[in-house]
Amino acid sequence: MRAARIVALVIILSSVAQITAQDKPKKPALDLGPLLAKTSLTHKEVEKGTWEVQYRGKQLESITVRVVPAEEGVFFFVRLYNRDALSLSRNLLLKILEMNSEFDYAKLALNEDVLYVRIDSRATSITPADLEHLAEQAALVADEATKTIRDFLP
Repeated sequence: MRAARIVALVIILSSVAQITAQDKPKKPALDLGPLLAKTSLTHKEVEKGTWEVQYRGKQLESITVRVVPAEEGVFFFVRLYNRDALSLSRNLLLKILEMNSEFDYAKLALNEDVLYVRIDSRATSITPADLEHLAEQAALVADEATKTIRDFLP
């Protein structure tokens, strides 16, 4: 009888914990506008809360860094190649892995549509100087990765 009460209590408590976790409201994404205004970056809002910054590279004439806040993070993306333009050979995939090891906090990622550079940062501690630095790093990595990946294009 006592064991049945303990089991019932555990079930009730776990149900309450699940309901509480599900009902917990998500934090709104960081408003990047005021932070970007304090930088020297030329930026434009392309969608509500999504910003783009332009760079000129050595390999690429124009590099677009997309800066996107989401919940507790700020994410920097640079599109490199459409996936269907790549020949996903073993050598290319190994080179992408090697570049991921080479770049400290920027990573190359491949989804169903595109190969891209991605940098993640916590929104709670990001400063205008961090925004400038991370956007520039995303552009530099994209430029360097493009130079290497071109050798693997069909």
